[in-house]
Amino acid sequence: KGQGAPGVIVTLRQNERTSGGREYSGPKGVSDNDGNYRIENVLPGSYRILPVAKAYVSAEGSEREKVLIVNKGDTIEHVDFALVRGAVITGKVIDAEGRPIVEEGVSVYTVPDNRTINVLGNSMTDDRGFYRIYGLPAGRYRVAAGRGEESFSGGLVRPYRRTYHPSVSDPAQATVVEVDEGSELKDIDIMFTRTVSTYTVRGRIVDGETGQPLANVAYGITRYEERGSSGGSGGYVTNSRGEFKLENLAPGKYSIPVSNSRDNDLRFDETPFEVVDHDVNDLVIKSSKGGSISGVVVFE
Repeated sequence: KGQGAPGVIVTLRQNERTSGGREYSGPKGVSDNDGNYRIENVLPGSYRILPVAKAYVSAEGSEREKVLIVNKGDTIEHVDFALVRGAVITGKVIDAEGRPIVEEGVSVYTVPDNRTINVLGNSMTDDRGFYRIYGLPAGRYRVAAGRGEESFSGGLVRPYRRTYHPSVSDPAQATVVEVDEGSELKDIDIMFTRTVSTYTVRGRIVDGETGQPLANVAYGITRYEERGSSGGSGGYVTNSRGEFKLENLAPGKYSIPVSNSRDNDLRFDETPFEVVDHDVNDLVIKSSKGGSISGVVVFE
């Protein structure tokens, strides 16, 4: 609205888009009472510059971030940003009995293209089942909780299917909500009615030559999608009897990758298996002796 916005952090990031970039990792400045900011001692390079003000969104027709080429000795002025306060959507996620669903993810999708908005604020429900998402541009949205049937998160799934406000699984039947600049829309509640069937996989990891159980062996879980991609998750360890147990697996094709960090001579084949409509028991993963390659690396 033409007024200076005080206390807004403006940060420079290297223009190379890397997954490890952090919002506050580069040079930065903070706007004063008149909205003016200044970033000094900037090394030459290519940067993205943007304000970090999560409750705000870019005004219509303005850019959220800009690209700058900084040369030695440059002074670049009037790199201005126009922001407006974003909208807020709040609500509660419950089951069919009205009980709150705790730590469930909530997502916002644009209408009509059903594109996922990078939600800000608390996109997870709290201990009362409430969520609060802020920093949304004015527009029309669908709001959903839960994961899709085909999603993979370490093979483990929540027991509820993705459900749109108020209580439908088909996005075409979801109630569309509309928010204006700076508005807050309350009571956008979601009730789960359909559950996802999940199963348990049990088995052992043993020495392939002796059949003896291998204790404290790290293993993970990989799920194979129809389109050929796969994802994995680790952090599990066998017990003293070499046993492993994986719960809350959705139907699908899997394998269990095993770490060989305890003995570099051992290798483990990823034993494939499929979860259909019942638990999988007595799965056995055997180790074998692997070959080795050695050599020398030298600098010229």
